[in-house]
Amino acid sequence: MNRSLSALVLTFLLLLAACTSGDRQLRLAQLEELERQNVADSLMTNDSLAQALTDFFDRHGTSNERLRAHYILGRTYADLGEAPAAINAYLDAAACADTTAQDCDWAKLSRVYGQMSDVFYKQNLMEDFLEANTHSIYYAWKANDTLQAVRGLTIKVLAYDRRDEKEIVCALYDSLYKRFHPLGVDGILAQNSIIPVRSFMELGRLDKAKFYLNFYETQSGFFDSLHNIENGREAFYYYKGDYYLHAHQYDSARFYFNKEMKYGKDLMNQNMAAYGLALLFLQTNQFDSAAKSAVYSYRMNDSIHAQMSMQEVKKAKAMYDYNRNKLLAEKEHRRAEQKERLIIRLLFLIFVILLLSGYAYWRNQKRMEAGQMAFLQKVEELEKAENEVVKLRTHAESMHDVIANAEQTLLVQEDKIENLLLQEEGFLRMIAQKEQDVERYQTELSELRRRYLPSKESAEQRLKESPLYQLLHKKADAGKGLSSEELSQLHRLVIELVPSFYQFISDKAYALNEHEYDAAILFRLHVNASSIGIMLNVSPSAVTKFSKSLMKKLFNEAGNSKELAEKLAGFC
Repeated sequence: MNRSLSALVLTFLLLLAACTSGDRQLRLAQLEELERQNVADSLMTNDSLAQALTDFFDRHGTSNERLRAHYILGRTYADLGEAPAAINAYLDAAACADTTAQDCDWAKLSRVYGQMSDVFYKQNLMEDFLEANTHSIYYAWKANDTLQAVRGLTIKVLAYDRRDEKEIVCALYDSLYKRFHPLGVDGILAQNSIIPVRSFMELGRLDKAKFYLNFYETQSGFFDSLHNIENGREAFYYYKGDYYLHAHQYDSARFYFNKEMKYGKDLMNQNMAAYGLALLFLQTNQFDSAAKSAVYSYRMNDSIHAQMSMQEVKKAKAMYDYNRNKLLAEKEHRRAEQKERLIIRLLFLIFVILLLSGYAYWRNQKRMEAGQMAFLQKVEELEKAENEVVKLRTHAESMHDVIANAEQTLLVQEDKIENLLLQEEGFLRMIAQKEQDVERYQTELSELRRRYLPSKESAEQRLKESPLYQLLHKKADAGKGLSSEELSQLHRLVIELVPSFYQFISDKAYALNEHEYDAAILFRLHVNASSIGIMLNVSPSAVTKFSKSLMKKLFNEAGNSKELAEKLAGFC
């Protein structure tokens, strides 16, 4: 009976799957085509298709498919200039990711947060930008996508540049260059190396400004064979001219300001070029030319402010329209859900009625067949008994007792048969119940094993078993220093085996300098203070100073190197 019911349910589910399988293949093909357009950086404006794909995979897709669909919807809204809708879609995409699954698409999740941070930056929401950027970097490391992680780290500098925190901008980019230049990712590092140039110049560090300008020009891939930058990036000419202005190389400065004026046709580039020329003419005592350039720059600045005001109005209107449309859409969605639930209930009711009717018909047929068989068997047994009685009676009256015994035996056998049938039905029910109990116990046992059995090895064991960890302590015992390459390898070891510790000391709020950062890592790897001084080529007093500074910055406490090592050892 249970098997037949299960077969009917399975047949119904197979029919439903067959109805949606063809549509699923079509939707997957459409999603993959939109993803190819996204990779090719094509303008994506088909929000109707993106929304339809999102609705379909929300009902019929895996967690990764839902993640992909919502991500594409967010990219479409971003290209349409609908920032609130884009952020909402990105948040939905992140919520779809099953971070407990082994096949979780960490790389896609990293890009979701990366695109989200880009929208926040354009909306001038720096705190939200930094939070999304941090998530993007974290998931990039989870996906072993070094390029995406480095790209996210270099983009993080934008927030500090926007807040005019020059010292942090310079220190952070120098630190990134030292950490990742040995990995051969100069192309990614160079694409954002223009960001710290202005801060270096304003701090009077022209050598660093020149280094990053040249690094940008030679490694970013944005320039042609004649050293002309690609369209849309003409602001580089202003930074180049400003560098020469600071270096008092006026002819070169004028050349690059004029180049920006010629090729950068938008208001921002025209304003920057005119401003640079005005400063140049003032420094070279060409006051008439300086006044003309200043007036032109002033006009461009007014136009920029007017344009920015219009953009702010558009943003506010977009937010209003988005919220209004969202309310209308939610009402329509609730109405559609109510209709859909009603249809599902009706279909389910029809299915249940058909299922019960079929089951009742099948059971009735089985009962009729069983009754007919039992009746025929009883008739056959009765005929045999009657034949035996007739035969016995033909012998003589002395056989009356034998006949009586035979009749009694027949009645007893009939009772036994009936009892056996009842026992068999009870045994079948007991077996079915036991099978259900066994299945339930197996499920509970699997869940208990998953929750409470310990893992094979802890992070600390894996750390101590690492060849690099063992080599580090051999060098510490031998009193040898560490090379920059060995320090980079130790950074990667910490990122891989103790990620929460790495994330803790990398927090921007602590602003650790290079020596403090390296010292913190060595303390975590159980190297004593005297060996740390030798390995970093600094004096014991410097290590003591690092320890006190780290205790203050990381834990807001006063303490020595021993207390610092104990606190850092708690991070895995």
